[in-house]
Amino acid sequence: MKKNCSKPISAKPNAGAPQVVKRKELYPASPEQFARRVREWIEAGAKIISGCCGTTPQHLEKMVERIKALPLA
Repeated sequence: MKKNCSKPISAKPNAGAPQVVKRKELYPASPEQFARRVREWIEAGAKIISGCCGTTPQHLEKMVERIKALPLA
């Protein structure tokens, strides 16, 4: 994406693909699974990273931990 866009790119992924169980949407990705993708989002050009459906404060905490562990450019 960053090759074709001069504007800031954001990533706001769900906590996995939704599954409907007993008429309720569930998002199966654990905070650890969610955070494993952070490097991919950054490498794709994301400058703003957050979470959408199914993410919890714990998902965001793991995401921040993962970002802090990445080497600086």
